[in-house]
Amino acid sequence: MKGHTPGPWVVYDCRFDDKSGVWYRLSNVQTLCAADARLIAAAPDLLAELKFANGQMALVAECIEAGRYDEALLHVRSMSRTRLAAIAKATGETK
Repeated sequence: MKGHTPGPWVVYDCRFDDKSGVWYRLSNVQTLCAADARLIAAAPDLLAELKFANGQMALVAECIEAGRYDEALLHVRSMSRTRLAAIAKATGETK
């Protein structure tokens, strides 16, 4: 995928009024919409995490093939931390 807007993306509480002056809050339409907005806003982080994990897995495989198990474990733990942060942003959890 090329040409997408680079992150970070954020979710804002958005309000607007119509011609009659009635105010609307887009962020409170539904809980599902807020969850969708968080997931969409987290898309750049999730994509970056997938790319990072792909590279780390190649390093893990090299380490295991060479018998460097402690080094492989360091790469796995590094992926775990960044993966959890990306998931937390996508789900609205705080870690």
